[in-house]
Amino acid sequence: MAVRTLDAGADPLVFEFQRDFFNNHPAHVAISRLGWQAMGPSQAISYVVDRYLLEYPEEVERVGREVVSGCVHRALGLPL
Repeated sequence: MAVRTLDAGADPLVFEFQRDFFNNHPAHVAISRLGWQAMGPSQAISYVVDRYLLEYPEEVERVGREVVSGCVHRALGLPL
């Protein structure tokens, strides 16, 4: 699993989740800049992780919430 931001300066901020080695079926989760600011980084990251896991519940068993959260942190260049 890997996560990256498509355009760090865009609004909304879009996260692309690479679910397999070849990235055949990437998943995307978006959050507005205003939403990000209103929630703050910690809650906004939780929101992104929750939205991803709601759309792809099998990922909870496959990789776990902690891995998904860690990947989002790394995509933002934040410590875990």
